[in-house]
Amino acid sequence: MVLSQFNHLIFTLNPPPGVVPPAIASQSDRAFALLGWAEATGGCGLPQVQMHLATVLNSNISIVQRETHASLSKSLIQVASEDEAIAVWNIATKHWHNLPASLLDDLEKILGRQKSLKLQYVRDWKRIHTLAEKLYPRYTKLHHCMILCFKMTELRNLNGADRYRDVATSHFEAFNPEVITFGNSLKELSIRRITPVTVLRTIPICSSAINQSLGGLSNSPIFQNGILLTERISKVLLDALHIADQVLELYFKELEVS
Repeated sequence: MVLSQFNHLIFTLNPPPGVVPPAIASQSDRAFALLGWAEATGGCGLPQVQMHLATVLNSNISIVQRETHASLSKSLIQVASEDEAIAVWNIATKHWHNLPASLLDDLEKILGRQKSLKLQYVRDWKRIHTLAEKLYPRYTKLHHCMILCFKMTELRNLNGADRYRDVATSHFEAFNPEVITFGNSLKELSIRRITPVTVLRTIPICSSAINQSLGGLSNSPIFQNGILLTERISKVLLDALHIADQVLELYFKELEVS
């Protein structure tokens, strides 16, 4: 995250003066202070941080990226008649993320077998959104606990470091089966070979490296590599959510226009 985006996040969350160090401090120290305030009593809570973070990052998606997804969606998705578009729109509405999982099956009945094949691309991205939305907070919590463990070690608070390591380890062990399911689900998609999905498919492979990091000393390079890895995975999942949002919203917008 660039400095302007981070400052925008701080401005939006509005922590009390003096909680977050000034811009001359390192961004990791400022992020640590912001997360510590958010998690503490009287803070805004981590869900609010995640929500506003997604908003800040989404607002900075480049025009080129938006146009790419718009062009891709328009070329892949076509609706033959106005009646079909109206029927689909009446079911869907703009708020596609609130729809039941059976929605696209209902669309298949409306559009017929031939046109339903054109929905496969959208179906896959909706599936990716559902999967990534579940894993993203898991990895952000893991990353947060590992950072706190490292910071406690720097402060020579070994008991605190051990506590956060135990939390991180038990948390990762609890959701790692979901990571395996995530990887298997991606293999079933028709778009499994496009670049964003191939990147997502590497996430389960990283589990052994994360386990190795959690077993290392909290001030060691291997543990710091684990911090960087969980940060990167969180960003990849957030990017997938952004892409899915754009593809699906553009799709339903196309139906509305049609």
